[in-house]
Amino acid sequence: MNNKDINNNPGELNTTLLTELLIKYSKETDISQWDMGASSSRDLSVQVQNGKAKQLKGSQRNSMTLRVWNNNKVGITSTSDLTTEGIKKAMYGAIDASFFGNENESPEFSSLAKCPIKEISLKISKEHDIDELLTMLKDAENKLLASHSSIDSVPYNGLNQTYMERLYINSDGANRYMKLSQSSIYLYAKAQLENKKPRSAGSIRVNSELDKLNIKSCIKETSSKLISHLNYKAIETNKYLICFTPEAFLQLINAFSSMFNARSIIDGLSLMNEDSIGRKIAVQNLNISDEGLHPENVGAFSFDGEGTPTQNIDLIKSGILTNLLHSEATARKFGVKPTGHAGLGAKVSVSPDWLVV
Repeated sequence: MNNKDINNNPGELNTTLLTELLIKYSKETDISQWDMGASSSRDLSVQVQNGKAKQLKGSQRNSMTLRVWNNNKVGITSTSDLTTEGIKKAMYGAIDASFFGNENESPEFSSLAKCPIKEISLKISKEHDIDELLTMLKDAENKLLASHSSIDSVPYNGLNQTYMERLYINSDGANRYMKLSQSSIYLYAKAQLENKKPRSAGSIRVNSELDKLNIKSCIKETSSKLISHLNYKAIETNKYLICFTPEAFLQLINAFSSMFNARSIIDGLSLMNEDSIGRKIAVQNLNISDEGLHPENVGAFSFDGEGTPTQNIDLIKSGILTNLLHSEATARKFGVKPTGHAGLGAKVSVSPDWLVV
């Protein structure tokens, strides 16, 4: 077979050829059980400074993780070489790695890898060239500078458009594939009043379509936040009631997300333990859920790294820990079903998708 690229076109994975190659090489090596997760992305990004281009960047990234089961041991290898020769090397590399596998910690296929998944109706953005992105960001910088006389620069900024694909296939017939697009802009400006220290503030916006990216509100928020910081005053040292913004509070919750992460609990890296389910761990009016299928999650995929369907799940209900985030291995240990939060790698990770408080 020729050394073909697995991408039909730049950024488009050829799932049919990839499956055929893995079946071919697994038969050649007497491997009856294997699975593979792959991703591909195309990215255009620009940065500006004082109305001129500061950085223009285009990139394409491919990655693949292959696992093979060999005599009750699992071997794992990763590569960015998605050609026929690269896939063949990955298969043999995973087999070599399997000789060092741990029989006592062998993962299995997710029991939900072939279950129906909920289709996510995300629109794919039409493509824009890098000159269009540059013009849009220059205009945004100019409008932000003009919004207040004290704003003297926008030292950090960027406009990005990305196309992403993800797939998961295994020897048991699971076949998942999804593609999406994502665009984002961030603006971080600096300002200073006379006899005052300089102040800075920023904002970001994300959308699946570049044409619907709300650049105007990003400019307005950055400007208003920055202006509100200018005429600062000293405050007395005391105890104060603090009110977090929603974004800041979510960052705080994310910092403690190991509380409901089954992998962290097993590894002894969580404040919780295997007996914490059903216990009250917070105030009664706190409810936290992970909603990977939330309509505002523009980066949502309908399945995780093990092919398990993405799902919305309650984690803390009225202050009580009700569920944990699971991969296949952690779910098997806890005697439950996987929740769709696994990341395929040398060690399968578990992480939240879209926390809602």
